[in-house]
Amino acid sequence: MNKSLQALITKSLPWIFLAFWVLLNPGLWYFKGFFHQVNSVGSIFGAASFFLFSFSFLFITKWKKLEDWLGGLDKVFRFHQFLGKIGYSCLIVHVLTFSLKWARWGLSSYFLYLLPVHHRFSINLGSYAFIFMTLILAITIFKLLSYHLWKMLHKWMSVVFLISFLHFFFSEKAIGSNLSNSLLYLAALIGLGSAAYKQIFYALLVTPLQYRVAKAEAINEALLKVTLIAKNKDIPCIPGQYAFIHFQEPSFSKEQHPFTLARNENNNHLFIYVKSRGDYTKALHNSLAPSWTAFIDGSYGRLDYQPHQKQIWIAGGIGIALFLSWMHSLKPSHGKTIDLFFCCHNRSDLAILNEAKELKSDVLGIRIFTFCSENNKRLSCDEITKTCPDYKKRKIFMCGPRRLTKAMKKQLIALSVEKNNIEYEDFNFF
Repeated sequence: MNKSLQALITKSLPWIFLAFWVLLNPGLWYFKGFFHQVNSVGSIFGAASFFLFSFSFLFITKWKKLEDWLGGLDKVFRFHQFLGKIGYSCLIVHVLTFSLKWARWGLSSYFLYLLPVHHRFSINLGSYAFIFMTLILAITIFKLLSYHLWKMLHKWMSVVFLISFLHFFFSEKAIGSNLSNSLLYLAALIGLGSAAYKQIFYALLVTPLQYRVAKAEAINEALLKVTLIAKNKDIPCIPGQYAFIHFQEPSFSKEQHPFTLARNENNNHLFIYVKSRGDYTKALHNSLAPSWTAFIDGSYGRLDYQPHQKQIWIAGGIGIALFLSWMHSLKPSHGKTIDLFFCCHNRSDLAILNEAKELKSDVLGIRIFTFCSENNKRLSCDEITKTCPDYKKRKIFMCGPRRLTKAMKKQLIALSVEKNNIEYEDFNFF
């Protein structure tokens, strides 16, 4: 099956469930007075919210098939985020619509409906679900917690989803036939089952591979190259894939973070590049030492440069790690035409190119162009089109901050580059 069709069908699943639910409830379609219409609109948006949130849990299970169908784990996680946003928007409409029943007693009564002050247990459960979800999303949007604490808090979304299911289950006036409600039960099974798998069974069923830190060498004051040697089984991966890694050492954080994997073809050792940006990576720079154990969960990612003859690589900052991984895997007679554009903020960041230049000396057909903000040089599409007049016929790969990849993609499409010829992975979703 065509990959675009696979992605379309996968992304359509929650909407298919909703469409069947509405079709199986013809009573919702008829106008029978104001309160009936309030029930109809509120119920449809409530069901939409429930279906969207249930499938959003499926898209954080790291199920390999989803990565195949959607074209990468970043796209899977991005769709999870999209479902959450639309699901919460539908939830707001659901709640505010049902609140209209109380509007006849005044504005204060209208908003009082949102609070768990009702005589019916099922409505109070709905209020609790809405309040808790709003708090979690507000903390997420305004970044009120560190990544590690936010990640722990985010796990409570599964409890909120369970409360929302109980809100429907105990409702005395549930709209819908038994057949349509069975779709809600199936969605609940998908959502709660996915949450249980990710939070409980994933750690039991998926054993991370163990590696020993052989070397941690500073490339500059903010960049570390770490060499890892397998303790038992080697991780299967193609060049440029990434894995979620945490380091086991007393008193050190057990957080998992994604790192691009590079492999030395001579001895099969793995390399990762760690840029000091947040608290975790800064702590790694200060503490990481040989003999530490790295636990690796992976590999993930669907970018593959190998089938394409002519290519453009665009790297921003630590995004160069992807292309260093690919350069490690290139054979001297690879026969490809590759132009690498590397942009960074500080001159010290250019130190990572020393390795790229060493690798380049062993293979032909690669040109490297640098753009450093401190040197008043910034990458633009004009630079790319001048350097590569045949840019429309090339495969373009990007890796770097979202503001870079989104801006470059927009400019390239404006220059008539086909969307299918532009690929990148978004680490901002991990």
